[in-house]
Amino acid sequence: MEAALKEKRLAETLVKIKDYNGARTKLLKAQKLFPKLDYITDMIKVCNILCAANVHGCFKDWYCILEISLDADESRIRSKYKMLVKSLERIRNVFPGTDSALTVVKNAFDVLCDKKKRLIFDSERERACNPLCIVEGFMRNAVAEREVGLERVERKKRDIVHELNQVSCGKKLYSNHYDFGNNRKAEWFAVGQIWAAYDEERMPRCYARIDKVGHSPFRLGVTWLKPAPGTDNEKRWCEAGLPVVCGAFDLKRSNTVVCQPTVFSHLVSQVQRLNFEQVEICPKKGEVWALFKDWRPFDWCSNPQKREGCGHVMVEILVGYSKEADITVAPLAKVAGFRSVFKRSMDVDGGSTFTIPAIYLLRFSHSVPAFRFKDGEIAGVSNGMLELDPLAVPNDLVESMAKPSGKTNSSCSSSFSDHPGPVSSSIILDPENRSMEGKWCRKDFSSGQVWAVYDGSDSMPRRYVLVNSVISAVGVSVTFLEPHPVLYDEIHWVEENLPFVCGLFRTGKTTVNLGMSQFSHLVEYEWSKTDSFYKIYPKKGEVWAMYKNWKHIWKSCDYNCHQCQVVEVLSDISEGTEMKITSLGEVDCCNTFFQRQYCDGFELIRTIPKREMLSFSHQIPCFNVPGIESYGIPEGSLHLEPDALPPRLAV
Repeated sequence: MEAALKEKRLAETLVKIKDYNGARTKLLKAQKLFPKLDYITDMIKVCNILCAANVHGCFKDWYCILEISLDADESRIRSKYKMLVKSLERIRNVFPGTDSALTVVKNAFDVLCDKKKRLIFDSERERACNPLCIVEGFMRNAVAEREVGLERVERKKRDIVHELNQVSCGKKLYSNHYDFGNNRKAEWFAVGQIWAAYDEERMPRCYARIDKVGHSPFRLGVTWLKPAPGTDNEKRWCEAGLPVVCGAFDLKRSNTVVCQPTVFSHLVSQVQRLNFEQVEICPKKGEVWALFKDWRPFDWCSNPQKREGCGHVMVEILVGYSKEADITVAPLAKVAGFRSVFKRSMDVDGGSTFTIPAIYLLRFSHSVPAFRFKDGEIAGVSNGMLELDPLAVPNDLVESMAKPSGKTNSSCSSSFSDHPGPVSSSIILDPENRSMEGKWCRKDFSSGQVWAVYDGSDSMPRRYVLVNSVISAVGVSVTFLEPHPVLYDEIHWVEENLPFVCGLFRTGKTTVNLGMSQFSHLVEYEWSKTDSFYKIYPKKGEVWAMYKNWKHIWKSCDYNCHQCQVVEVLSDISEGTEMKITSLGEVDCCNTFFQRQYCDGFELIRTIPKREMLSFSHQIPCFNVPGIESYGIPEGSLHLEPDALPPRLAV
């Protein structure tokens, strides 16, 4: 029953932010978990009514709201109305949104029980069902529902023209060279195309398929694409009403509306068909996209309003999305003297590119139409620079591209640059539980510290470095620590070039400069003055990833297929020749929260002898989040750093 109550509480929160469809999904889950939950059927009715009354781009269908057929007589209408009112009245002071639902039901009854009003409504409804309907009242409703349209677009155009004619720092901003409006002319629209449309924030984050094209006057019949979340995190993101621009989308024809072409930004040229009913839209090589700068998915899902003011950065896609590889991007910086001309930024933690894991598609805000210059086209602009569509450039664009969240792929960082890490999820906290906003800063580093840095094909924090000095606001001079194997198994492990994370280490001969975003966490160690060794072992209270089905005789081929499990260390190895650990498992629907596992009421604890230290993959930074119980997350659960979570977790 507790799980059902949790879903009910989440539904109440979603109703308050007007995500009625998400609330309905939660209530249906609660009903499945505990069918006898008080008033569950009535609460679902509230969500059904509010969903029917808030269909994007459509007027309210009173028949659908009262759940009656088109030929229902007056007695049937009155009977259904009384039944709904009776159901809703008893939860009026229990469930949010009930008053709104009652108002909608009353409006439906007033229209359908008045012969004249019903006749007018039936006429409007019949015409609205035609995708090429040109009724101006309906048109205004459809456009207003998405809060975009000709007036808003034209207003932003006027603002841009005004800005282009202002003097900034003694220089006049140059006007646009390329007219992106030509890409939205009527002749470019065709049946079957998918276009990006402006959302309520005036950014192109909605997608629509062109179903019909009408002329005299020109109108479009479209079907809005609906995100098809696959993972629990994606579902939470959608349920919170956050923008979804990448991933799978449903093509099922639902409510076809009529729009003016001015609500559209650009044609989505590269769409992959997954099946008859779904398509996939993802960043492709050569495209320009806006990223959320301070991306905090957990916070935003809990409170979508926290997304306000997050800022954006612009990037060019160098290696497009695929399930097998990360997305490589190059940050863009605005060219001085131009409103919308950008070039690649070279001052990014000492490098010019960084990567975004394929699982972090939600960090993409939207695609931005771009025009690439050639030499000689305009004074002050070089070959390869990009002019971006001003209507798709966010107003809160972060001008300096020197601080994107992520590990860089520096061309001057020695051989270590061959292992670029994933971009940070911006939920990284230091041991004092202080927000790092996606990067470390100068004061976090001091000479003599040992840090774990991201390494390997899966970019996990498995290599250790000794800090020499901080060389800039974004760079640190370090020397790599090298393994010092003693036991036979350790020697075999190192000879196989497998990652060595527990044991003895000595100062290596390789010194490099690394960007701060390549650092994962500070490492506790013991220093042996007599032997000049660093001793690094799991400490009590830390969380580590361990290889599942580990064998000391592993070779590279065995390691490449490994899976990991997450454990919490209960005792130090220094207390004897073995340590105790307990297994941690994911909290349902919260992939970055883990809790201790129990079997028949007993905690799953096991002993790891010192000779099996090679079974540890890497440490995962973790911290406690106060107040998580209010979000349905069990007390005592630990939030693990997303960047250090193994890509292949054992079930």
